[in-house]
Amino acid sequence: MSHTINRRQALARTSAALAGAVLGGLAPMPANAANAANAANAINTVGTNIVLIEVDHWGWPGAAGASKLAVHLPTMARLQREGLTFDNAFSTSRTQHLGATLAGADYAMADGTNEAQFAAFLAQQLRVGQPFCYTVHATALPTAASLPAPLDAAMLDTPPYLPDTPAVRSELAAQLQGLQQVDALAGRLLAQLQRSALLAHTMVIVTARSGWSLPRAQETLYDAGNRVPLIVRLPSQAGAGRVVREVVSASDLHATLHHSGPACVIMERSDYPCSAVRTAQYLYIRNRAPQQWPAGAPASGAVTPWALTHQAEAAFSAIMPGAAKSALVIGRGDPAIDRLLQLATGKRPAEELYDVQTDPFQLNNLAADPALRSVMAQLG
Repeated sequence: MSHTINRRQALARTSAALAGAVLGGLAPMPANAANAANAANAINTVGTNIVLIEVDHWGWPGAAGASKLAVHLPTMARLQREGLTFDNAFSTSRTQHLGATLAGADYAMADGTNEAQFAAFLAQQLRVGQPFCYTVHATALPTAASLPAPLDAAMLDTPPYLPDTPAVRSELAAQLQGLQQVDALAGRLLAQLQRSALLAHTMVIVTARSGWSLPRAQETLYDAGNRVPLIVRLPSQAGAGRVVREVVSASDLHATLHHSGPACVIMERSDYPCSAVRTAQYLYIRNRAPQQWPAGAPASGAVTPWALTHQAEAAFSAIMPGAAKSALVIGRGDPAIDRLLQLATGKRPAEELYDVQTDPFQLNNLAADPALRSVMAQLG
């Protein structure tokens, strides 16, 4: 019986076909049904399963003193050993949903937030024998649940755009502990796949939808807000341990997995209208409404520490409440703090240009440098 499909379904089917084609030999060839010993084999003969772990609030590791992350994230370290790590991956749009572009109508699609939901989904798929694309939504913000061993906040490297205070260090440590919770969840999901005899036939992708929930990171086009982790473990473990340095888009996984990432990625925001072009050397930002406050309006009057901690709208509503935000707002009047507050919340020029190789935290705007006019013209 014939049936019609909508544009999104057509795109999804095309994407699924592309995924199999560009990964050359990743999906096993169909086998004789008589050779399928169990439901897991029935799934595995149809195509490659996909598990996408999508994390909120996990930015480029160097942006939050996270050079020691591998010590505290054993599952991520394992995935890096067994898969590909994309060192220059960027979340190019807040509106794209990665999982929706990966699987076609022949795939069972679902999502969830915990291992119980995933276990129930796997049990169902083992009964019906259908390949799947499952998206796990996780957050790097710590919860009230039991945390792993506490991190030594004094050992963290505070990024230069934040005040280096014990409270800020504690906030950074809390975010890293939130990542430990994500890491532990990922480890349990891998174990479930292993027990179900599906790990050898499943592509596992770990990435983030947004960067750190910190001033001058959250909801910005700087690296701390858009440069995200991207780890891909292929069923064959092809490319195990390889680090890909090319600039790629975490929102366009087909080009990424094909290792044909573009020479640049284009990013944008809509709430504060701006766009950016990121190459291996430069970040160019065009702010289309420089008269607006990029992080939300400042407070109209005096604010209390309680209000800043509990009410995002008290000041600079685009920045989540936290120790770093409070330190910047409460500490106004100190020249050093005023400089950091300006970096995080001040109105921005129409154009910004940063050499990310010499200025990894994008602190020195080179847009007015005559020697870089040609670069501006090329990227603008």
